Amino acid sequence: MNNYHKKNLTEHYRQLVVLCTAAVIAAALLTVYVVRQGFSRTQKAAANTFVYSPNGASIHVYSTQSQWKTY
Repeated sequence: MNNYHKKNLTEHYRQLVVLCTAAVIAAALLTVYVVRQGFSRTQKAAANTFVYSPNGASIHVYSTQSQWKTY
């Protein structure tokens, strides 16, 4: 009877470890996706932006995509 109980606990812990590992991997992949999308939006916004001065003048800053290197 004791061996049966230990086998069930071992199986339960194994399933729990697999579930937790899958959850961590899914969260990591989601984080990488969100960071990549945010960086992409930042690159697009930085390529065409305005810098405003307190005296009312503004400067249009335009940079080409060749300055942004993604490795």
